[in-house]
Amino acid sequence: MSQTIQDLPVRILSFNCTKSSLSIETILEHFVLIYDIVFIQEPPWRFVHTALSTSCKSGNDVISTPLHPLWLLMMHTPKPDSCPRVMVYVSNHLKEFHPSMCCNLIDHCNVLILSLFANGQSYNLINVYSDKTHTAALLLAEVASPPPFIYMGGDFNIHSQEWDGGYRGHPGVATQLLNAALELGLQQAPFVNLGPTFYPCIQGFCSTVIDLVFVQPDQTLTAQVTQVHNAQGKSDHILLATTLSISADSGATPHRALKADKEEQIHFVRVIEGEFSMKVDKHAPLDTPDQIDAVAQAIADLFSAAYDICSREVTVTRCSKPWWTDECSVMLQAYQEHGLPEDWKLYRKVVKNTKQVFFDSKITEISITNKCTWDLMSWVQQHKLPPWAALPCSSSVDTLHNTYNLALDCPFDIDILDSIPDMLVREWVPFSALEMREALASCFNVSAPEPDHIE
Repeated sequence: MSQTIQDLPVRILSFNCTKSSLSIETILEHFVLIYDIVFIQEPPWRFVHTALSTSCKSGNDVISTPLHPLWLLMMHTPKPDSCPRVMVYVSNHLKEFHPSMCCNLIDHCNVLILSLFANGQSYNLINVYSDKTHTAALLLAEVASPPPFIYMGGDFNIHSQEWDGGYRGHPGVATQLLNAALELGLQQAPFVNLGPTFYPCIQGFCSTVIDLVFVQPDQTLTAQVTQVHNAQGKSDHILLATTLSISADSGATPHRALKADKEEQIHFVRVIEGEFSMKVDKHAPLDTPDQIDAVAQAIADLFSAAYDICSREVTVTRCSKPWWTDECSVMLQAYQEHGLPEDWKLYRKVVKNTKQVFFDSKITEISITNKCTWDLMSWVQQHKLPPWAALPCSSSVDTLHNTYNLALDCPFDIDILDSIPDMLVREWVPFSALEMREALASCFNVSAPEPDHIE
């Protein structure tokens, strides 16, 4: 059965924290269940601790920004004696969308492009910090043949009556920004709660709107861009919250399966034996291809019928657990219906016992089959590359190619092999296809090609 596609809400927060570490730490700690992506402008970049050094007796200073185990940090690596201008925190539950930082369109410290991948397509978002010279806005206007974007937000530092009712005028740089957004397929999203987004601390300066959000035209009303006033801390900017919808695989894959139970498997075999005795003639002639095909089809039909009888339809989702049983579902439903503490204790007890039985059986199975206890450790499984920036441009690809192919066009002389004495020619020891499959079954699918458990 095919997987279902649904609209998944992605909650985005954009904030100029004015280099406040406390504001970032508060957001990462308390908003982890509220937002999925946090775009930061003017992030903090400060001394964290002193690391041991082999060249300096006093150690090396470690300069960084706040980190959190539930968030993935991405940013442009700043140059020496400089600070990053933009960065993004992506919640860990978005790892299935393989978030990565894209630098091939704009590689600048004032612009960060985040890409999410789902259903064979990419969803691109832009975090912008535009300084007094409007560098970021000018860079966006120079992008040629951009891919489709779904979001652009940040501190643009541009005044205009188009988004600030208290300002009179529309400078040329504001027109360039709107044209650049139009080229990216975006349109300014109105605020749900109107008001300034920047409250300057310097006396004599008026509050204004310079923090903006741009989304696709069909989501300007559903994006619900909201000013969040209760978490700005010491910053003079207001947080902007946006909710977008992207098409994503729901993760639900209905299919039929047998229970991972020895008694159920024995019952399945007995059903096959019963169906075989009733539907397959043991004395049927097998002299012609048609007769062989008829018997083979009868056997295939009885296997299919037995599978339909003994199997059940299950739906595998991202939250599915291999140890989950029907008893766990019953206890969870009982707790959800009544909400009693006693039901919760019973549910926890059933889950604990179920897990123990499941993992004990797995340990026993591994210890008997391949006797490799390291298979119980996750680090021997297939390694996933970290969701970080890909190769930024074609020059980097050429550099990588040249690094690993330095001897590609170098001349060589194969006559040097003549000095090596020839070994005696030996014939292969005969082996069957079954022996080959058994030898391959004992190998690991995560190791490099080499003799591995083959004698």
